[in-house]
Amino acid sequence: GLTALDLSPLSQVTVIMSEFLRGCSGLTQLDLSPLSQVTEVHPEFLWGCSGLTTLDLSPLSRVSVLREFFLVQCSGLTALDLSPLSQVTVIMSEFLRGCSGLTQLDLSPLSQVTEVQGCLLYTSPSPRDS
Repeated sequence: GLTALDLSPLSQVTVIMSEFLRGCSGLTQLDLSPLSQVTEVHPEFLWGCSGLTTLDLSPLSRVSVLREFFLVQCSGLTALDLSPLSQVTVIMSEFLRGCSGLTQLDLSPLSQVTEVQGCLLYTSPSPRDS
């Protein structure tokens, strides 16, 4: 399967619509730096990219709204630096769903958030889900 992806042809993109990368479990590295012009990310930005162990969100520093299912089933991530998301003011439901590998997560960079819609974090099933 796909283990790496060059996003440089997308350097002029300002809006990412739904399901940007879905089911790319073989990806072990992903350089988001070509996405530095992006100001809007629609639902399901990364879904099922369980092979990623790190992800630098710095290129997304212009985004102010995180739509539903921003990162889903990215269980390989063990830590995530949210400081590049300090401009975010709205987080829609299930910001990090199924990112069960996260062992630490500092939410303090999200201090500008004034609205959270739905479940903020859903990292593992709870007893009520069975």
